Amino acid sequence: MWETSRDGSLFTSRVLFEPCFHSANIHACENEMTCLICSACPTIKSHLIPRVMATEVQVGKAHAFVLPSCPGYLESQSGLWDSSILCGHCDSSIGRFEESTAKAFVSLRNAGVGMQEFKVVSAEQAPDVTLRFYAALLWKYAVTRRELGKIDLGPYKSELQRVAFEGAPIPNFFDAVLMRLRLSPDDAGVFAYRAPKPDRKEGLNMYRVMVGGILAFVKVDQRPWATPLFRGIALSSATTTRALVVAAQNFEEFKISQDLAYGNSRVSAFLDKQDAYAAQNA
Repeated sequence: MWETSRDGSLFTSRVLFEPCFHSANIHACENEMTCLICSACPTIKSHLIPRVMATEVQVGKAHAFVLPSCPGYLESQSGLWDSSILCGHCDSSIGRFEESTAKAFVSLRNAGVGMQEFKVVSAEQAPDVTLRFYAALLWKYAVTRRELGKIDLGPYKSELQRVAFEGAPIPNFFDAVLMRLRLSPDDAGVFAYRAPKPDRKEGLNMYRVMVGGILAFVKVDQRPWATPLFRGIALSSATTTRALVVAAQNFEEFKISQDLAYGNSRVSAFLDKQDAYAAQNA
């Protein structure tokens, strides 16, 4: 799944853990969806990409997103959600990681302004929190519906559920390398976001995810990182959340966004409309 926005010629587009189980009235759940974590009801609209990050790409009143299961594009003001997976309490429990990581990624973007390419920037968030954010995000996509971008984590799904919702230790198979995709040396913005996509690097199984202007290669594989570069900047070996500053134009995340915004006449017309609305209300 892709969501994107545009501004002119460029796209702008130690946590206290408590297990996520709580007392709830379950007797009235007969005709309602129950939470996949605690079995409480009702469930709520749980954003797959956190709302705070989805809206960062927005110019005007809405942004466009593309699903492989749907022709054309869809419009949204807050991103895509699934109303069948989590109750409000359990959704809030991972919301801590989402809010904190969104702020950390703002810090990474700001730190990257004027920074030489291939330098590393840092934010004062423990890597443990950032990894739990990615564990929760991947878990949501592992339990959502196929048409919303479902992924298959296999036996790792239950382990990542415990990491995200129960405070289990970060397992050895789970790690991430972050890259700040920057459009220009003075760029501090977000041009698009992307749902988890299966990928392989150096024979390792991983997912590439882009939110908050940060591209993550999230390793879900028992084997260690194969390249010295990835080993050197991986979150598991860090004391802060850090990212490598790179040019966005060298990555498929930028190229696909550019094709959507300028190669699809309907998407382009929608983005022009949002640009005009933003200009009128500036």
